[in-house]
Amino acid sequence: MRVKVPDTADAVTMPFQREAYDRAALKIAEYVKKHPGCLTREITKVLKIDPLLTVRILADLESKGKVRSEELG
Repeated sequence: MRVKVPDTADAVTMPFQREAYDRAALKIAEYVKKHPGCLTREITKVLKIDPLLTVRILADLESKGKVRSEELG
């Protein structure tokens, strides 16, 4: 099944999406500060945040110099 949101809904849903992103970013930043060296999958599991959103937020935080990531393996 495909779901389509009417174009008129974009103006209404955008602020809610931004607010959800900002809340998730704050939770992630606080978690990383308290748990240095934590893994992305750990953040996702503990905070119950979508994995793709977690990765996006971590990339944004890294580009702003707020976190630093390292590849494993």
